[in-house]
Amino acid sequence: MQIFSNIRTGKYNQKNPYPQQPKEPELFHKKVSDLTQDDIASLKQLHIDYESKMAQYEEAKKRYNDDESTLANLFWADLIAEYDLDANHPLTGWLTNKAYERGHSVGYSEMANVFVDLADIIEVINKHYTPKGI
Repeated sequence: MQIFSNIRTGKYNQKNPYPQQPKEPELFHKKVSDLTQDDIASLKQLHIDYESKMAQYEEAKKRYNDDESTLANLFWADLIAEYDLDANHPLTGWLTNKAYERGHSVGYSEMANVFVDLADIIEVINKHYTPKGI
């Protein structure tokens, strides 16, 4: 199956590391009674610089999470397409939810395994089961 090859080659992996949160300046943790005049004079600029770094960090974190979401959506779209399923069908939603619930803590391979197992069961049922009265 192509999905497992895609997983092995890293198609759904983040290319960038998770952003590092900036550390607060040590001066922010000093007791007021321990601050020197120079410390007090530098506090405003330190705060401005730190807030700017935090804003950049939050933007980088949002970009990372957006990229992660895009990769996850690509994974699900590829998996659904490989099984030639209707992405809008409720059963497809059930399959993806169950695969996520049972496999996300392990990773994409396990989610794909669960999805494939459940999809195979559904395929067998659809092929061999005829409801009564039809």
